[in-house]
Amino acid sequence: PGNGVYDPHDIYRDENHNKQYDIGEYYVDCPLEDFQYKPGDVIGQSTNYNRQWRHSVQEVPGYFIKVDNTVPFYLVKVSIPYKFYLDYVVRVWNRDGLINIPVPPEGSYAVISVIPEGTLNNGVLTFSSETFQRHYNTSVSQGYFLDHDFQVTGPIPPLPSMPGTSSDTTPDSDSDEKQTPGFETLIFLIACILILYRLKKKKT
Repeated sequence: PGNGVYDPHDIYRDENHNKQYDIGEYYVDCPLEDFQYKPGDVIGQSTNYNRQWRHSVQEVPGYFIKVDNTVPFYLVKVSIPYKFYLDYVVRVWNRDGLINIPVPPEGSYAVISVIPEGTLNNGVLTFSSETFQRHYNTSVSQGYFLDHDFQVTGPIPPLPSMPGTSSDTTPDSDSDEKQTPGFETLIFLIACILILYRLKKKKT
């Protein structure tokens, strides 16, 4: 971890586009020393899909939608008019009634659609990046952009297993450590058998 304050080497989001860090802007508090592995550090697979609670969207002040349900995940689609190849979808987590939304900067003219995942609903939320950026100061002051009722009906998907629980499926767990060597051994044996088979076939 860093020292709790912004330093020149930290990464920040330039909200007002003045090419410098200003107090209140989101930043990543990087370590004071170089990023390097130390004995005892846990190295996991960032792409491990079993850990559903993981997410890749950085939380920025004000970049939230307030909801009144317990749907664990939402799908956020970002569409760029006339540039379909730039469209993308991210999966975000409902954290105590707030869902983080990745909104492109002003001038992108993107359309953002938010959908509760795995539920029946009648309240899909759609708004533009320009509208969001115009009301950004208000969003920061109140903590979220909009308070939206997705009109969710029917059963709500269960919460995924979280870190530290008995059902946690992190790749550094005991079960994964036991499974990995066995799998690697099996691949090695199959490779050896194929090599022996080819050598025997050449001799004949």
